Order: sequence, then C-alpha cells, then structure tokens
Amino acid sequence: MALFDRSVSWVTGPLACYAAGFAAELAARGWGRDSIYLHLRLMRELSAWMSAQGLGTGQLSLAEAERFVPVMRGTRRRLVSVKSLAPVLGYLRDQGVLPEPDVVPASERDALLLAYQQYLRGERGLSEATVRTYTWFAAAFLDRADDPLREVLAGLTGPDVLGILERQLKSQPRRRSAGSAVLTAQVARSMLRFLHASGLVPRDLVPAVPRVARWRLAGLPARVDAATMTALLDSCDRATETGRRDYAVLLVCGRLGLRSADVARLTLDDFDWRAGEVTIRGKGGRTDTFPLPWDVGEAVAGYLRDRRHAAGRAVFLTVLPPFRGLAASGLGAIVHQACRRAGVPECGPHTLRHSLASGLLAAGASLPEVGEILRHSDPRTTAIYAKVDRTALASLVRPWPAEAAS
Repeated sequence: MALFDRSVSWVTGPLACYAAGFAAELAARGWGRDSIYLHLRLMRELSAWMSAQGLGTGQLSLAEAERFVPVMRGTRRRLVSVKSLAPVLGYLRDQGVLPEPDVVPASERDALLLAYQQYLRGERGLSEATVRTYTWFAAAFLDRADDPLREVLAGLTGPDVLGILERQLKSQPRRRSAGSAVLTAQVARSMLRFLHASGLVPRDLVPAVPRVARWRLAGLPARVDAATMTALLDSCDRATETGRRDYAVLLVCGRLGLRSADVARLTLDDFDWRAGEVTIRGKGGRTDTFPLPWDVGEAVAGYLRDRRHAAGRAVFLTVLPPFRGLAASGLGAIVHQACRRAGVPECGPHTLRHSLASGLLAAGASLPEVGEILRHSDPRTTAIYAKVDRTALASLVRPWPAEAAS
C-alpha cells in the first residue's frame, strides 16, 4: 500500500483513520490505481465537508450524503452523484461505523409491504431473491385494492379477492406463462395468510384463491448424460483462473446437486477440509452437512489456492474487478457458456441437479435417498424422478392379456 501512502495522508477529519483500510480494500477487490486515487480524493473532500458541518462518522446518513452532492458537483466532473459515494459508504458500513439505513415507508402500502418482507424473512425463512419476487407480486396485488386500504382489507371477501386477482392478471403482459399465473396465485395466498395473521383481514381467505390449471409432475426432468457432463468439464481451460473456477462450479453442481442459489451462498467457512465435509445452506434456512467428494474438494481447493484476489468469504468470485461473490445468475451463465464451448444443447445448473438424481436412481438408490441428497422437504417433490427410473417402472408393467393367455 506504499503506492497510496501519500494519497491516504491527504484525508483529514473524521474519515482519516479509515483511508488506508479503504484503499487496501479497493486494491484487494481489483480496482485500478487511477480509480483508487479518485475515490480517495472523494473521501478526502467528504471528510473535510463533514468537519465543516460538525458531523462525526456515525452521523453520515444517506440524507447527509445527499447534502454533500452539490459540493461534489462544484469541484469535479466525475463521481458527482450520491451513487458515487457507495464504495466509501459501503466500506464504512462494513466496518460498523455507519448504521444500517432506515427504510421509511412513503405510504401505507409501502409500510405493509415492508412488514410483509419481514414476515417472509423471519417467519418463512425465504431467501432475499425470493423475497424480492414475492414483494413484486404482493405490491401488484395491493395496488389493485381500493382505498382506504385498511378499511378495504377489514371488509375483504372472497369475491373481492377474485376481483383483485382478475385485475392483476389482466394488467400483466399477454404472453405470461402458466408458471407466472401459478406464482401470482401463490403469492396471493401468502399475502392473505400474512394479512390474516396480522389481524388486518378478519377471516381466512386463502381458500378463495383458485388453483391454476397445471398438472403436477406432468413433465420429465431435463438431464444430461455422462458423456455430456464430461464434455462440459473438458471445455474448461484449467490453465487459467477462470477455467479452474468454472470447472469447480460444474463439479459442485453436478456431483453435489446444488441449486445455483446454494452455490452462491457457499463460503470458505462451509468447507471442513480435515473432516472432508461441506455444509450446505439451502432454502428456508435449512442447513445440511454432507461428505465432500474427493474430486469436488480437489477442484475447489485448486481454484482457491491459485485465486489471485479475495472478496469477503465467498468461494466463487467474479473474474473482473471489482471482485465480488458470484450471484446465482452468474453461476447459471457459467453452465450456459460451458454448453456453448462443448457444442451441446444449453442447460442450466438445475439440469445438472436433475442429472445427479437420475444417475443415482439408475445406480440403485431409492427415492427417499435421492430426496435426502437433494434436500427436498416434501417427498412429493422427489416423486418426479420416478418417471425416469425405467428399471423400477419395468417391474410394474403387467403382461398383455393375450400373451398371458397363451
């Protein structure tokens, strides 16, 4: 960090003691030298402004940062919005200097959605991605309810619920899939349960939400065979950091059967290398510990050993700065790119999960054992794989009557 010692020393005022750590953090995440200089200069100006305003570090709220924006625009041409302060504010928040920003609801509907989000996280244990999806559909549901909202909810009836859902579905684009209609109804039931539990709706109206015509277990799970999986692995250039990462991701998905969100949640602390175990943090806050297959452990360790940068405790990182943990969408992109390199039909991480289940059944595993490995909370979810177990299905085939008579 000697390269930035002079720039760090320019920062005076309440943020001076955090300048060196801030520069080191940006460098560790792969920021270029010029970018680090620019953000250190911005930190210096922010700290000087805070001194003039009599503000301490703990008083640097988002509202105060917005007051600093005109000062930024008067002294520079780049980094002139409140969004430009995100790196320094994020670093200070990670250090425990700044409090988490308070979310102030702008309306009664916003306050209700905020309470619903807390319910989904605390009571239901849903992931942030699922909470965002549910919130979007719940907001559309509440937007179709008339005002005053609380009085309307207190007098809500079954026909009212059907009317809201009808208006909600009509407002959606025409080419909505059946899955979107299922999710609309699913979130409506979830929202009605929350409203009833909160006392805002005096009666249980969940049965008023109709079932969408969609047959459970109607399709076959998509899967790839062993030759395709080998081609995907061979497409990774393991002489490069990106190739080693992609190879490890494919093995984790294919050998452990993890969902993409499960892989994104993996941290360095989840691997017990001495015991040869890995801890999986899945849906609904569920945590399971499984043996770590030797080839998966070898691939992950090889990637981590030669990884050039670190970003928190995440296992799989982006390859371009600023370095950060890969999101579920990024993991899906890794599998798609491997398919294109290998010249096979495109698939995603969930197809590799299906392939593992199908392979286990073909090797003689039972459905309950497959459900345990895939961490299914409901045995009916595992039942879809019964249709790909041809050996077990063959025992159920009865002889044709004419053949039996002969």
